[in-house]
Amino acid sequence: MANQKNTSFRSPYPADKVLRGHMLALAKAYSDAADTPVSLKTLGERVLRDSQFFIRLAEPKGSFTAPKYDQVLIWFAQERHEGRSAMRWPDGIPCPPKSHFKKLETAE
Repeated sequence: MANQKNTSFRSPYPADKVLRGHMLALAKAYSDAADTPVSLKTLGERVLRDSQFFIRLAEPKGSFTAPKYDQVLIWFAQERHEGRSAMRWPDGIPCPPKSHFKKLETAE
């Protein structure tokens, strides 16, 4: 029997939609907790130095990589843990442990 790929199957819950939803929910929670709402453009600049990231992410065909997902979650967790944001962490989204936080290096 020939080895055939079944390309017609598509999961009703693709991982990219779930992970995209996580990042957008965190962006909303962060903005909602701020004294002044934070736009997706500003948030993209703060989190990844890419002002278009969350704007692209909100589009159905917007793409991202697993390392970007990790970087985004770590940034939000670190902001919350270090008291720079009063955001409530959304239910159902794994919160990275403190051991994953990156040390911010200062230029001297």
